[in-house]
Amino acid sequence: MVEQIFTQEAVEKLQPYIQKTVDDLLEDLKQKRGADGPVHLAKIFALPVPSYIIYTIFGAPFHDLDKLCTEQVKPRNIEKADAVQISFLLLVASNATMVNMIALAIKRTAKEDVEISGKLIRANTGVIASNQSANRHEDVLKNPDQFDMDCKGLVEDALGFGFGDRCIAEHLAKTEPPTVFDTY
Repeated sequence: MVEQIFTQEAVEKLQPYIQKTVDDLLEDLKQKRGADGPVHLAKIFALPVPSYIIYTIFGAPFHDLDKLCTEQVKPRNIEKADAVQISFLLLVASNATMVNMIALAIKRTAKEDVEISGKLIRANTGVIASNQSANRHEDVLKNPDQFDMDCKGLVEDALGFGFGDRCIAEHLAKTEPPTVFDTY
């Protein structure tokens, strides 16, 4: 039902809008930071980027989402359960993935001394919360840097790129991060 709006060609046509969205939100972020000091990056930038883009794809401004759902469910154009599932997958799950990607890639500053896994991080020290070491932690895998086809750790959680179920918005998900990080 929605697959055709997430093809690579469709996403390529969206690139100018994606770039404008990022540019506008960064400008807004700069304005707010100058006026009020530090700002909440996830709230002002990371959340709106994928949200504005996905809602625009569906032709649904934020303030019209309730109306959109009602108009589709009441005349039985779509079953309520299907509307809920599609809404969750496309508007919540996809946004959470993108928001987290943007938010995790930004440097943080520790507010106070804190110890994590035996490492002391002092107050006012910059921290990058990276999840790139996933599936490679010594506490989980005996030899995390060694390829082992018989490895029993993380079997139920591991999913290599290009294997398994594919995200319907895969091309959009591959387009938004470079736009954000090349601009930011």
